[in-house]
Amino acid sequence: MRRPRYEGGPFPSSEPDAAIRGRLGCETVLPCGWGDYNRVAHKQTGLAGESVGAGDTMTMQQPGTQAPTREQIQQAARRLDKLAENFIRGVRAGRAEQLLPEVQKLLAQFPRHLGLLQAMIEIKTAQQDYKGAVATAEQMVAAAPNQPMAHVLLGSCLMRTYERDRALNHIKTAARLAHNDLQALSVVSHYLQRTEAAEESLKVLLRLNELHPNNPHFLQGIAAACRFLGRLEEAEQYCDKAIALQPKDGHAYFVRSDLRKQTPDRNHTAELEARLREGVENPRARVHIQYALAKEYEDLGEADKSFRHLKEASDFQRRQMDYDVNGDLRTMEEIKRYFDKGYFSRMKPGHPAADPIFIIGMPRTGTTLVERIIGSHSKVHSKGELSTFPRLMVSGVRNLLGSNEVPPSDRVKLTSQLDYRRIGEQYVAALASRPNNEPHFIDKLPYNFLNVGPIHAALPNAKIIQLDRHPMDTCYAVYKMLFGDAYPFSYTFEELAAYYVGYRRLMDHWHAVLPKGRILKVRYEDVVADQEGQSRRILEHCGLGWEDQVTEFYKSNKQASTTASAAQVRQPVYKTSVAKWRQFEKHLAPLRQMLAKAKIEGLD
Repeated sequence: MRRPRYEGGPFPSSEPDAAIRGRLGCETVLPCGWGDYNRVAHKQTGLAGESVGAGDTMTMQQPGTQAPTREQIQQAARRLDKLAENFIRGVRAGRAEQLLPEVQKLLAQFPRHLGLLQAMIEIKTAQQDYKGAVATAEQMVAAAPNQPMAHVLLGSCLMRTYERDRALNHIKTAARLAHNDLQALSVVSHYLQRTEAAEESLKVLLRLNELHPNNPHFLQGIAAACRFLGRLEEAEQYCDKAIALQPKDGHAYFVRSDLRKQTPDRNHTAELEARLREGVENPRARVHIQYALAKEYEDLGEADKSFRHLKEASDFQRRQMDYDVNGDLRTMEEIKRYFDKGYFSRMKPGHPAADPIFIIGMPRTGTTLVERIIGSHSKVHSKGELSTFPRLMVSGVRNLLGSNEVPPSDRVKLTSQLDYRRIGEQYVAALASRPNNEPHFIDKLPYNFLNVGPIHAALPNAKIIQLDRHPMDTCYAVYKMLFGDAYPFSYTFEELAAYYVGYRRLMDHWHAVLPKGRILKVRYEDVVADQEGQSRRILEHCGLGWEDQVTEFYKSNKQASTTASAAQVRQPVYKTSVAKWRQFEKHLAPLRQMLAKAKIEGLD
């Protein structure tokens, strides 16, 4: 397995915490062919005649011939639906260019056939012509405005063109139109999760659970949505129900373990150990169960047992991945080379907007905590972990080169040649909508530490806040979290240490080449020790006045959190995570030695 990466630039494209967002147990792709959807649409929009197929295989009325019977029309409609389904499957098999002329020919005759329109959308997407895909999806919605799947398709296309707010509106429309359609609701719930609309997703999942009671996948989806919304007791109840129905699926055990601190009187270690002794055939399920055991034993203070399960699961996870940390380290070195002091002395002025507040850093360093503090201010809306900025860079590189195929050796060089004022304009326009017209929004993608220079070039008035934490606490917190493919360096000490050193060196570079004070460094330990003092400092940096509710962000900020810290941010600031690594000092000794050898400071 490989981590999703941008093809056109050096910067990772995955949303880092996607791996812990919980499986929805629903289809993650739209269906091949529309079948009944076509027939309903034709009936509703008066398109019955357009169901007739084309060419030699279809029955069409020619001048002077007898009109086709109803049965002939229905047979032709079914054949056209089947053709469209075959086109879609062919595109997904890599035959987009070959099938394009045939789909164009049929669409010229039947421009409102939903299956053919979907085939064209998938062709445009395969060609990475995302604007063309949006235009075709808009034709589909115009042809069948009451069909939920048409709105879902348009929403999914709009997500690729960074029009997140429009996308969410169409997906919400699909939720309203889906009524009791199990398939449509399943797909809608998936896309609501992707747009981080946890409240709406929960409503859809509850409807699904009513239509299909005791489905463990839907129950897990409900648990995940409840977790994001801070309804942690309900989340645990739904996890328990899912486990009772599907005890061999390890994911619910993993989610449940993180919903609260486990205690000697209330934990699941005996249940989890028994599950392992019985045998777990699915390796993925075993990994989830062992990560759950590592978390629960850590809560109980049993470091040896915790670390044994953690190391076994981490080693297995790493073996499943095709990854070389040296590629990421080379990228960081190239970034420093091309985005040097000379670059910033030559760059043209960027877009003047001061709306964005970027929160960056290594994962598990307090980025979500600071996001919740700032996000509780009345003039700020948090948009969560966005890949919008790096995706705009990728799009710019492809346009600059005139190709979707960008040689890896040229990616960083090409990003240094982009029109960053234009990228700043596109970025702000894509994120203009906010629920209460707040003047500022938060973009909390930790990986944006790679993009600090481009962000400064594009948006010189945007605020950038870097979270810092004790190196050993940072590395241990990353190591113990199951991130899936999002942070592939996190599963071995060697790669984790190397990546952390690269991160520190790159951040030192940004502080050196950008104007003094451009990046506000906030230490996690300082926030824990003096939340109000650090909150005042952060708000002042953002140009925001003081508001008392930020000290009780866990009460005042009701936004969903879809990060690995979704459960923790519902609590007041706590000190138990400071120096947590000391509990595992002997186990982490090799990691500490690697960091010391690289002359990383602050290890004691």
